[in-house]
Amino acid sequence: TRSNYQQNIPNDILLLFAEWYIPSIEMIFPLTNDQLSKVQQQAFWNPLVKELTDLCSIDGLTISETGCLKLKMASDLPRIKPIHNLEKKLGVLLSVEEIKSIRDQMVNSDGTGNNTGDEIKNDDIPALKLNDTDFVNHMMNICETGVKFIKHKKRGIYGERYVVIKKNRIWWKALPTDKIHRSRSLHFTKIIQVMVGKNTKALRHDVLNDIPLNCCMTLVSKKATLDLSSPDKDPMQIREFTAYLKGLIRHCISQKYQSNLSDQK
Repeated sequence: TRSNYQQNIPNDILLLFAEWYIPSIEMIFPLTNDQLSKVQQQAFWNPLVKELTDLCSIDGLTISETGCLKLKMASDLPRIKPIHNLEKKLGVLLSVEEIKSIRDQMVNSDGTGNNTGDEIKNDDIPALKLNDTDFVNHMMNICETGVKFIKHKKRGIYGERYVVIKKNRIWWKALPTDKIHRSRSLHFTKIIQVMVGKNTKALRHDVLNDIPLNCCMTLVSKKATLDLSSPDKDPMQIREFTAYLKGLIRHCISQKYQSNLSDQK
């Protein structure tokens, strides 16, 4: 039903407006404290808004009171370009939808619903009680600071390693103060699967019989596997870390796919 205002507008004008009008979408990205500190600086923020407006034709870029970056743009434009530009200056930006997916990943110990002997109740997972901004801060701090695991090889050989997630790679090093090296890393695009449990010979060795299934995980690539277990036999550590890792892998692959599609247009 046309409103009184619309009844005063000729049909051909309304049809022309309907063809011209393109609805906008708003994407929301909760920021880490470091990211929020950057965008609150006018010397950083003003050129960023101008660049995105000029190059990507965005309709708006704002910061909410809850520490979220809000990007508004026409729904028919490729979203990857402004996001890519933002990530070059701010680092990884996870949307509220991606954060929900990571939370959902934590609900199951392996993300598939398979039984790995995990008896943790969802109410007992502290990260699930955080709001989105605190969740992102907690997640990125764990990933970039690193987590201590036991790295396993064949014939029961193992040793402590600190595992770090950043720059679209997972890295491992002997000491937290050691520098990271590409030779001891895997790029996200090379990881075929992330599995919880004892899924390799290295993790099924007799010397590891006392380690529960839900305290082990394996990263599978075409050439090798990275087999890890929790040094404290803590299933929560495995559950949380795999959820973060899978979420960041999905983000990386999705960005790469969207970028390729955009380049083809």
